[in-house]
Amino acid sequence: MQDPATSAQQRFATADPLGIAGTGRALLRLAKFVGITTARTSAAAAALTVSKDPVRTRVDHAHAWAAHLSRAFGIEAIVETPMPEAGALIVSNHRSYLDICATMAQMPLSFTAK
Repeated sequence: MQDPATSAQQRFATADPLGIAGTGRALLRLAKFVGITTARTSAAAAALTVSKDPVRTRVDHAHAWAAHLSRAFGIEAIVETPMPEAGALIVSNHRSYLDICATMAQMPLSFTAK
């Protein structure tokens, strides 16, 4: 009996031998990322020129950017506990850079790297 994972890999390889579909999806995702990031960066720069609280403005625009990216890429986060109050310290052992975007999309926050 053939392993189901091997069978699925063979079907994929047969359906798209050159990887054209995968390359097209990757390019579409890259275009979405660049477009969203450019638009949000422009909006943040414009807002920062008139803002009385630049830190809050930066955090709010970073939150909006992450939420927009999460929607565009279909990222769904399951929140199992209530979000902490403002001023809380969240310590995370994340597995990828996508975790940062998913966390930032849930609430306005800023990150500090070790």
